Amino acid sequence: MTELFVIATAGAAIAALRVWFWEVRLYRSRTWLHIDGVVQAAYYRVIGKNVYPLLDISYDLEGVRNDLHGVRAGDIDLGGFTAGSKIRLLVDPNRQDRCIVDR
Repeated sequence: MTELFVIATAGAAIAALRVWFWEVRLYRSRTWLHIDGVVQAAYYRVIGKNVYPLLDISYDLEGVRNDLHGVRAGDIDLGGFTAGSKIRLLVDPNRQDRCIVDR
């Protein structure tokens, strides 16, 4: 019976984290700026046993060019990105150096 309780608790915690993740993403998509950027480079970085897809991107916002390096691409396959590819971004209006890839 104890094992069942532990499994149910773990499942509920995972479900709650997923809901929180999507709520944060929904908030950002409503309040952050939708900007078209340009991929400067797409690459993978290995840290320990983990592999992270990263992008170097640039975008113009209010007449200012922003170049960001090492932006995490999340679970997006980098195979379709080459230098010069267009990419949709969500940019924090309060900190223009903070953005995420808009899927």
